[in-house]
Amino acid sequence: MSLFPLNTSEKFVLRAVHSHGAVTRQQIATALGVSKMQATNIVKSLTEKGLLTETPKNQGLRGQPARALSIHPKGMYTLGVNFTEQHVDTVLMNGVGTIEAKQTFAIEHADVNAIVAHVNAFIGATLSRKRIPAKRLVGVGVSVPGDFIDDRKIIVPTYFPQLTNVNLEAAFQQQLDYPVYIENDSNCAGWGEAMYGRGKALKHFLYINIGYGIGGGIIIHQRLYRGAHGNAGIFGTPFPDRNAPRPSGSDLLATLQQHAIDVSSFHQLEHLPVAETPAVQGWLQRAAAQLRQPLYVLARAFDPEAIIIGGRLPIAYYDYLVTQIDDGSIFQSDWGPTPQPQLLSTSLGDLAGVVGSCSLCYTQLFD
Repeated sequence: MSLFPLNTSEKFVLRAVHSHGAVTRQQIATALGVSKMQATNIVKSLTEKGLLTETPKNQGLRGQPARALSIHPKGMYTLGVNFTEQHVDTVLMNGVGTIEAKQTFAIEHADVNAIVAHVNAFIGATLSRKRIPAKRLVGVGVSVPGDFIDDRKIIVPTYFPQLTNVNLEAAFQQQLDYPVYIENDSNCAGWGEAMYGRGKALKHFLYINIGYGIGGGIIIHQRLYRGAHGNAGIFGTPFPDRNAPRPSGSDLLATLQQHAIDVSSFHQLEHLPVAETPAVQGWLQRAAAQLRQPLYVLARAFDPEAIIIGGRLPIAYYDYLVTQIDDGSIFQSDWGPTPQPQLLSTSLGDLAGVVGSCSLCYTQLFD
């Protein structure tokens, strides 16, 4: 039986169940404006494909309880890819957001061929080991480091000159046997937080991504806002000089190297606890001072419920950074009391980007 593509009604139902966790046939019928019998037929199709499962929903009433529908954990899977100049992070995630497998590969250069070689090896080994049929892999989401210049396929590769003028979607699709979805790394990280992280319960929030540079994601009505060219959320514009001190991950690495600390990648930061590394503390305090005014402007421009700070650094770094930024008055208005957004640290850490790239596949499947 072919699992994909799905018709419009099947996509609607699958999206609703994925968003709400569990729904009944009657709720589906009401939402679609169809009869319960029609809703039952749609559910039957998705259940036969192994995408939905049902369990009794205890409503505290006598008699037969309504049967709630939920995503089958083994019904569909997505693969997420996130890379830096030295590493490729890969994650296999099931339909309910559980990470089934993850692996980080070391590479010499972040070119498409090197990345795809590791991704294909990971797919083959993981599907075989977990006995997952290839037809249940929905697609591959790729988080790419850069801003788009052409139809969300070609990026400005500030830190990756080897990707200049490369149509990334076509380049990855040519070598992978599954649908490929491309998004910039900041949007992926923000979307990961929206789907499975700190932003899951929020309708409107901003995500500040501290990776190689300073980017971000904008979530409005629980949807990723991309802007006209896919570049909404370039929050690093107040710090245009990459040679000047700025609150970016690359600047942190350079600062630590100036303090004779031998680090060249974000993965090595896990061995540098904030409390035991004065150079890290000093950098985070300086970054907090630099971010305070831009965050105030963003808070007033977008009026979000929260601003979440995350990226490629260890979670403990963001926890400390938030305490340094938020002195209790950062979002206070000079013109009187106004609602203030929460300032939060990421709950996904450096997994946000790869989890978000996994979630791209579901977004495309349901739309």
